[in-house]
Amino acid sequence: MGLPDGPLTRLIALDFQADLEKLVTDFTGRAWVFDEIDRWLADRQGPSFFLLTGKPGVGKSAIAAQVVLTNPDVIAYHFCIARRNETIVPSTVLRSIAAQLGEKLPGYGTSLANTIKPTHLTINVNIDVQTMTGGQITGVVINHLTALDPQTELEVLLRAPLASLPEPKKPMLVVIDSLDEAATLRMDPTLVSLLSGLEGLPGWLRILCTSRPERRVLSYLDRLNPYMLAAESTLNLDDIRQYVSNRLQKAALKEKLLEAGQLDEGFITHLAGKNGSQEQGLAAGNFLFVKVLLNDIEVGHQSVAHLEELPHSLDEIYHNFLRRFSEIEWQDRYQPIFSVLAVAMEPLKERHFTNFTGQKPTSLRQNLGVLRQFLDVDISDGDTETYSLFHHSLRDYLL
Repeated sequence: MGLPDGPLTRLIALDFQADLEKLVTDFTGRAWVFDEIDRWLADRQGPSFFLLTGKPGVGKSAIAAQVVLTNPDVIAYHFCIARRNETIVPSTVLRSIAAQLGEKLPGYGTSLANTIKPTHLTINVNIDVQTMTGGQITGVVINHLTALDPQTELEVLLRAPLASLPEPKKPMLVVIDSLDEAATLRMDPTLVSLLSGLEGLPGWLRILCTSRPERRVLSYLDRLNPYMLAAESTLNLDDIRQYVSNRLQKAALKEKLLEAGQLDEGFITHLAGKNGSQEQGLAAGNFLFVKVLLNDIEVGHQSVAHLEELPHSLDEIYHNFLRRFSEIEWQDRYQPIFSVLAVAMEPLKERHFTNFTGQKPTSLRQNLGVLRQFLDVDISDGDTETYSLFHHSLRDYLL
């Protein structure tokens, strides 16, 4: 059977496996946050949405990743990632979620086949209708859905098929991380505005979202009574203390403290404050700052001989890193690379850097190696590495 004329859409789930693994490396604590999420899920009459918010670096994405990896009721998830444009376009997000529902939610394929309008249904030459009604919808082609009409996609892929499903015995969970990144998309509607108008979902479907406390997100979703992950809370500070303590069990970091004559407890208190108190220490409740600083100490880029000389913020860490280069090194070797990464909308390959900076492949590879600690390096695209900034706080600093 041939394909009819018109735009064709394949339902393909985006791959976030590498991101999940990075986010949960050395994951520590957060039981109090998970308890709050569990209470929300257990309340069958409760709201459909749970919005977790907090300042940059407090650990929202790591919590979302841990939920995805440990909660068996997660049927779909999505991470909106800075400078990975495909992750913030509403149509791509909706199709990725639909593909996951087809794999994990019993009956979704049948419901989609029964509710979709004939004008939208196309059968690939290698697929028959039974592929959909059997539940596995990956690879199904849908006709006449376009990225310019995400409202229709929302109706076709989520609202209509989910509404016709029988209620499961317990709530099913969808996780969407970093809505503040989705709000940066220069088109309307964004994923944030779509979610804000998502009425009529069945009560058993729950959506856990995370976001920075930005007005462009909260103006749409503030009615959800966001749960604030407060950096200064005693619970958060205790988690950071435990994280530092766990990291100090690793030989490389332990050795650096011994060489400098520093005691574990004194170092932990200086960095994360006193246990069971609201004394914030140097970290001020910021998980990312602690992680980056400990990484710096571990590889020997930051001395711990004098604790009072440790950097006091992420910006200071970034500044100290850049100060290691001479002005000529910065201008000729590293500034061109960071300049491209700060504005790129997708992860870049070496050939992209060569084209944009004019650096020869051998020199470029060496320069990328020097910057590697602040880069996300991904090899999921075959054997070719792609590069992006490791966190949006570095992009903000550079810009």
